[in-house]
Amino acid sequence: MRIASLCLPAAALLLAACSPAEFVPEAPMALDGVSLEIRPLPQEACDPARPFAVRVSWAVQDWPDPKFDFRLDSSRGQLWARANEASGQQVSDPWAVPGKWFVMVDRNTGVVMAAQAVPPLECPPG
Repeated sequence: MRIASLCLPAAALLLAACSPAEFVPEAPMALDGVSLEIRPLPQEACDPARPFAVRVSWAVQDWPDPKFDFRLDSSRGQLWARANEASGQQVSDPWAVPGKWFVMVDRNTGVVMAAQAVPPLECPPG
């Protein structure tokens, strides 16, 4: 019993040491063959100062087992969505603000596939 209680914390430390370092984006990036696009969605009362919804679209070429996590602001940030397809799209609720980062991470390996910031919402004139 005593040995098991010592082994579990040691195993957790070893697993943490093996995981990739946290990636905090400073500029948009994408691996070759990967695209990630963040598009602000129109609102009824368009106000660039208020949070808004976005459409997140992705496409990955030649990835053997597509399982992706979409995290906010870093590779270890809050989990926003998961996908098991090489391409697709998902729409957020209206909480996005310019400069909020979406980071696409391969769930199997922890490799950062792409990172893209939310662009400003552009309201039509008038």
